[in-house]
Amino acid sequence: VSQSRYADCVAGYRKEISDCKDIPEPVRKSRQLITLASQAWYLRGCYPSLAKKRDDLRAERPVRKMVAIDLKAICWLAWTRGESSKDAMFEMKNIMNSLRTRFKDSTFLYACDSPRSLRTEMDERWKCKRDKPKPDFVKFVNDITEGLRKRQAHMYEVEGFDADDILASLSASYALAGDKTIIIANDKDLHQLLSPSTTLFWKGEFFSRENLMKAHSVEPGQWVDWLCLVTKNSLPENRITGK
Repeated sequence: VSQSRYADCVAGYRKEISDCKDIPEPVRKSRQLITLASQAWYLRGCYPSLAKKRDDLRAERPVRKMVAIDLKAICWLAWTRGESSKDAMFEMKNIMNSLRTRFKDSTFLYACDSPRSLRTEMDERWKCKRDKPKPDFVKFVNDITEGLRKRQAHMYEVEGFDADDILASLSASYALAGDKTIIIANDKDLHQLLSPSTTLFWKGEFFSRENLMKAHSVEPGQWVDWLCLVTKNSLPENRITGK
């Protein structure tokens, strides 16, 4: 993506923030919007296409709360709870029924990984230490995905981007529209998205901006820096010990 196109995208994103009068002031000033508006990663392909889908969806029905799901994450949760593909399918139904009961007045959005990864193309070391998923699990995810598509669920996949890229763009996009988003995922990287309009949920527990500050004494906008300094994936020259 050319620098000029990126600059235009950033300018358009910031203009939408500025022009939207319905955004609550805490959301308008949140680090979530400031952070995403300055990062090329979420603006290259994710945000423009998902903003259009957001507008199309809002044209269909007035919704004020979104539940954005990392599909592979909940598939893995179901998979690890069962001893066979049949068991995993049963667990998946239970998980989805539980979510629909808890968030019955919400619109469900499903974020999917693209088969092609721009991250891997940019750096082949990306996730190189992770084991490749087993064929049985891949088939399970594909079966779940196909079943949701047949039910005309709101599926979100952008070529070259992972589900977490899509979740980030969705949460920012709906924040601009004044809607709240609950992200169903087990990914600490997503803590940077926490804001007055975005909350994480996993295994029956909510995790908010206030929870993050209480646990680690950092704002969501500082989360990436915190990870780079103190986690096992941090750069050796930056790693620190203790709290």
